[in-house]
Amino acid sequence: MKEATETQGSGPLRHGRHQVGVSTLASQWYCELKIDLKHRHPEIRTLSPALDRGTEAHEALSADATVISRKEFDQDVADGKELFLQESRFQADIEGVPVIGVPDLVHLRGRRCELVLEMKFSRRPTLYIDRYVQAQTYALLLARNGFDLDRTPCVVGVVQAPLDGTPDDRFDSLKRNGILQTILDRCRTLRSREPLGWRARGAENPVTIREGPVTLQAFPFDPKAVMDHLRWAFDFWKSRRDPLAAVTAAKCKVCPYNAARVCAVAKAAPDRAFDLRTIREDGKDIVEVRRTR
Repeated sequence: MKEATETQGSGPLRHGRHQVGVSTLASQWYCELKIDLKHRHPEIRTLSPALDRGTEAHEALSADATVISRKEFDQDVADGKELFLQESRFQADIEGVPVIGVPDLVHLRGRRCELVLEMKFSRRPTLYIDRYVQAQTYALLLARNGFDLDRTPCVVGVVQAPLDGTPDDRFDSLKRNGILQTILDRCRTLRSREPLGWRARGAENPVTIREGPVTLQAFPFDPKAVMDHLRWAFDFWKSRRDPLAAVTAAKCKVCPYNAARVCAVAKAAPDRAFDLRTIREDGKDIVEVRRTR
């Protein structure tokens, strides 16, 4: 599970956190207040078909992966071997904040990083800022762990998967037609022929390829840009400012904490797709908030 090892309790960060996951940091651009409410209301359990599908999809991506030990990994890197790492955990201390991340795919040749890939399963292929920050932060973790990312393309892949069909039907498009190799070749060509043009690519103008339900968007690793973003995010975890709420009513409509009536600043009523029920578990009341579609 992505960033499942985030721990909290008596840590130095907000809400007693000892570390923060990359996906949590990225979600601050969606709605920071939602993260805050999640910590302040542990009695609320959120459930949704979309979350289940995303988890299922990531599991399908790594189903054929082979587990290797840390010792084997370190030896393979030292030997300069080519490695494709799926769902592997990296961590680093960044300006006093321990950050952990589990990128979907990392392609290494020894210490040189050839690719950082983050997959999303969504109806919207737009390169939102949270997706950009997430991929860039994974790359930063690799750089902080001693890998060479001077020529690394970060790629965000979005699969507009249909809601029906088996996991194999829905995600087979990731393995067909060589679309990932196509965008990597395009990045290499741009980097060699127009290096300034490649370096200018970013969240607003990525190299983009669309084929069927798959959209791939690539941009160079930019340590300065990602650090500027992370400093803003870290201010929340260092309790230097209050959490910021979403700016659009559409996000409020689909928020489970709005549905549970614990958000005092929601910009719209929750939609009718939520189903709430209270269960008793270990002597405590748990409010299950399920989005039915």
